[in-house]
Amino acid sequence: MDHDEAAKQQTDINTTPHNQSSTFTLTTSVWISSILFAIFTGAHYIRHSLIGQIDKWNETDPGLYRPQSFAANRLMILHFLAGIVLMTVGPIQLIPSFRRQFLGSHRFIGRIYIMAAMMASVCANLLVVIYGTSRGNWFED
Repeated sequence: MDHDEAAKQQTDINTTPHNQSSTFTLTTSVWISSILFAIFTGAHYIRHSLIGQIDKWNETDPGLYRPQSFAANRLMILHFLAGIVLMTVGPIQLIPSFRRQFLGSHRFIGRIYIMAAMMASVCANLLVVIYGTSRGNWFED
């Protein structure tokens, strides 16, 4: 089978009604889950950070707020913000029609996604390297 035949066969597979329905269902499920998680993260963690009640983090996630560590708390805020971006713009990248119709926007959003992923990853890794885990030192127990 030459390259053109393989490409046509792949196109035929991707455009079957069953695949389109499955793709739509998966994309919708991921989008809804991501948006709900982003809303929760923003409503709880970011809101408490903005109103000066960062210690409220520990009500739902014991040990996450560290009163003794300004740096760890700021790293966690950056991690949360980057995560909100990831959860909000990530599902857009899964929509085939969006990619086809708005390639420039798809690429721009992709760059934002990569930067947010790098920021979330760097913050999380710094927390682990410096503090052992996001919630406390491995050696404290």
